[in-house]
Amino acid sequence: MSEISSWLIEADRRFTEERPVHHSWDPTTRASLVILWGLLIYPLLDKDLKQEQKKISVDFLNHLFQEHFGGKDGCDSILALFQRHDYIRFTESRYIVPGTRLFTAVDAARMYPIFRTSLLARRLMKASKDHG
Repeated sequence: MSEISSWLIEADRRFTEERPVHHSWDPTTRASLVILWGLLIYPLLDKDLKQEQKKISVDFLNHLFQEHFGGKDGCDSILALFQRHDYIRFTESRYIVPGTRLFTAVDAARMYPIFRTSLLARRLMKASKDHG
């Protein structure tokens, strides 16, 4: 988890002296943010998966993350944290779409080639299509 969480971007010192809020989160929460980037942003960048807007169901994320966060309530609290800081947004129909900060949180230049060749990435994409 800590390796995955290292793909999050630190602050761009040209614009702010503050570190992004996700910098203080634990490695599991940070890794979950990277996985969300892979599910919601990566498909917008990949030429083979090109999509206009990616969304995933809350139920799918609860299934995906519940063992890491101690069940549905723990997962819901992490999703609320992500929403509060605009990493994700909820739709009326219980889907999640990317928030503004999710687009800039992950180092896409480092993440893209790793995600593109990853077996895990292909499994996540298939699972999200099956449940989305």
